[in-house]
Amino acid sequence: MRVKDHRRFARDLASFLGLDATMAEVGSVLPDLDMVKPLKHRKTLHNAKLAALLVALGRFKPEAEAFAVGYVSHMALDWVGADKVEVMGKLAKRFRHLFV
Repeated sequence: MRVKDHRRFARDLASFLGLDATMAEVGSVLPDLDMVKPLKHRKTLHNAKLAALLVALGRFKPEAEAFAVGYVSHMALDWVGADKVEVMGKLAKRFRHLFV
């Protein structure tokens, strides 16, 4: 997925949850910082242990919680894949009235 898609999804999810959208966007970009050499993409920062740590730390401050939401949403979107995310987005728009 593209960075802008990760940022948009994290921002929307954080807003829906009542969290700081900016911090969620920052968290959503962190996993792709491992694209810089000599780190290995999707090996260094795409890490479930780090995600669990961020979620645990997020329980103490709302900003940290928003950051963790962005980070975890990035990993979830990468795991699901871009084609399925597009379908989920269309379904979410269609059934949005059920959640608001």
